[in-house]
Amino acid sequence: MDSFNKYLELHNIHLDKTTLDKFVHFEDFIRRFNRSIKLVASREVDNLWLRHFADSLSPFVEGILPSSGNFLDIGSGAGLPGIPLAIVNNEFNITMAESNQRKARFISRTIIGLSLDNARVFSERFERINGVFDIILIRAVYSDYNILSSLKRFIPISGMCIFYKGSDYAATLPDKYILDDNGFSEARIIRPSGLSGESVLVVFYKVR
Repeated sequence: MDSFNKYLELHNIHLDKTTLDKFVHFEDFIRRFNRSIKLVASREVDNLWLRHFADSLSPFVEGILPSSGNFLDIGSGAGLPGIPLAIVNNEFNITMAESNQRKARFISRTIIGLSLDNARVFSERFERINGVFDIILIRAVYSDYNILSSLKRFIPISGMCIFYKGSDYAATLPDKYILDDNGFSEARIIRPSGLSGESVLVVFYKVR
């Protein structure tokens, strides 16, 4: 938890005890069910606060998110990044799409356990969801940027799609003509300060 708090304090963000307690409970849920459901890699269980919670919050901490809006977290897995974002701002209405039924049930139970009225789980493939979302988040899956062609129908003009990537983010960046065909801007690259040097946010804005 100390590393998490130091990361937030670096950006002049201070969470109250009630909010921090929800992260403590979230950590407990993950630890309790990780062996049976494989929510995160076993080697990362002891680094949940920085590797997963802080990393999930990086778009919020970097100030690139609006103050409110509808979010779609694709392939949410353990509820990352959706649950941390739902915890810190109840004006973020977050839908977490997770087709693995065991993981979807974990997310659902966590939402109830943490009393997150601004979060819900969609337990099917994201392609089947109906709706429009201001922000689409892709952290654990679908590392191929070609997924943008499947996402364009969900995002209004001025909305954005955020990929949580590592140091190899540039290896498969889409060509400009592919972005133009799907109505997205060229990538904006953000390297969150205070996290591992490998953490990179790749942001595409919907421009038409």
